Amino acid sequence: MRRVLNIIELYERRKKILMELSDKDMALRNVQRKLSRNNLLLVKLLSRIIESRNKEASVHIKHVSTITWELLKTWQNLYPEDAFSEDDMKLSLNFTTVIY
Repeated sequence: MRRVLNIIELYERRKKILMELSDKDMALRNVQRKLSRNNLLLVKLLSRIIESRNKEASVHIKHVSTITWELLKTWQNLYPEDAFSEDDMKLSLNFTTVIY
């Protein structure tokens, strides 16, 4: 009888831990989305600042961003098995414009 109770207790602990992990994962994903949005906002703000000083550079940054997005979407269509998630695509877009 004790073995059965131990198994039930272990199952309940496991279930509780999985629920906690699921909650933590959801919270981390929300933070990741917020960071991604903030990064994109920062890139747009920097682009506007640069635009006020140099119109050509601003247009170039916007073009790089647009081309990167189109390339990622094309890759996703051509190679669905190796496709990026939407979040990964946005993150790549942010890094591409920041790196330039």
